[in-house]
Amino acid sequence: MKPTQCQLVQRALFCAIAFALLTACPPAEGADLSSPTPAATPTATELLDKYAAALDHFRSVIIKAETSTTYTNRLNGLMGAMISGRPGTSYGRVDCRNDGKRFAMQYQSWGDCSLREVTPMDNPGFGFSTWDGAQNYSHTKQSFSYAKEPLKSEIATLGKATEGLLTPLNRNAALGEFRGYLSVYRQRIDVMVRRARSISVRPKTEIVNGSSCYVIDATTDYGKFCLWIDPAHGYLASRITLSAGPGDLSGQDMVNLNAQNMTGRLKLPPGATDRRVIELLKFEQKGDVWVPMEIKSLSIADMTATREFEHNSRTYKLTEVQLNPDHNALRSFDWKRDPELKDGTAVWKTGERGVVLGDYLWKSGNLVRDPNPARLQRGREVR
Repeated sequence: MKPTQCQLVQRALFCAIAFALLTACPPAEGADLSSPTPAATPTATELLDKYAAALDHFRSVIIKAETSTTYTNRLNGLMGAMISGRPGTSYGRVDCRNDGKRFAMQYQSWGDCSLREVTPMDNPGFGFSTWDGAQNYSHTKQSFSYAKEPLKSEIATLGKATEGLLTPLNRNAALGEFRGYLSVYRQRIDVMVRRARSISVRPKTEIVNGSSCYVIDATTDYGKFCLWIDPAHGYLASRITLSAGPGDLSGQDMVNLNAQNMTGRLKLPPGATDRRVIELLKFEQKGDVWVPMEIKSLSIADMTATREFEHNSRTYKLTEVQLNPDHNALRSFDWKRDPELKDGTAVWKTGERGVVLGDYLWKSGNLVRDPNPARLQRGREVR
């Protein structure tokens, strides 16, 4: 018997209701959620806004970490004579403090820290540096036993400096990756990517360390960036890569010391490549803020024309993170906080270009003129 017109309408209505119910149900457990439809994919601007907001939580921090670095390099010239050699691994502890304008860093290092010998853990190298917004202080100590008599190297300097010269080399040298910087680059990564010549978001998410991430591709003056933005961890970038080649801008600045200002940016020459990778491996949640607690960074620089290369891999395991601490109460940027500033320590006062202006000694909490300044030639530039 053929269905009546009324029965056909009822069947069509039943099918429509069943379809609506099925499509409204949540996906089954284990369903693939890593490929949102293009309509659901945020724009690059939206993702960068959220990434920048996540990094803003780290403008004012105290970070303590244990580090390990493996390296191999071959460099020519004076720099090569100083640091080129066998592959090695060094270890360290760092205490980094930053409020977006001022910084301080204290470290101990051991392992393959010099070409001729392994620095023992029980007698590590030491460094302490600060920039308080007006002056720069630096103090380094290192012992060497390869000579006929044990040698000790110790340099402490205090003086004015042009903040711009300090920013890329000091402020972001240690744990800059935590705050969204590549070492020696002046701009934060989100700022560099916003200025891209071309930028896009991949239509499908990708898994990084178990998290489904949106992927941004950007071509910038510094090279090609890829950012894996992780919604599960506060929209931080769980992985960042930068691939640079000839003609791309380097993070290093060309500096005219006589004029005390920046004269331009260095470009990578023909045959040069520079690849950077940052991965956030572990996270902890502090209140409503996701904090990276283990970071790995990779730097691979090659110069085929001169057969030079420099490859470094570093891991930071954070042991303490304080967000928005009271830096003034803690004297975070006070150079007198230096734990190795002992009575009798020689301190060179320097001018804005690093020229030594006077020789002093630390005595009973004060700097006093050194009565015997023969240890250095006045006017020598500190490097």
